[in-house]
Amino acid sequence: MLSLTTSQLIIIVVILVLILVLLLLFILFGINAFTPGGIFNAIVNALMPMFAGIGMGRVGPKENKKSIEEKKGKVVEDVKKITGNKH
Repeated sequence: MLSLTTSQLIIIVVILVLILVLLLLFILFGINAFTPGGIFNAIVNALMPMFAGIGMGRVGPKENKKSIEEKKGKVVEDVKKITGNKH
């Protein structure tokens, strides 16, 4: 079907697994390089994204609801223009 031999498929799979392993190692080494040790730093690193998420969660829906209503109004106006409906 794909005109690939078994040996070609094995080579492709080995190369893809190697790329995946190298990418994972790159990410893990990067995390290790920028993460200082210690309990205090671990607590700070855990709490910062949590509080950022809480803060964004409180601000987000108000702004999103407003922008959704504006977009909804624009879409309704466009549909009325297209269909010629005056209601």
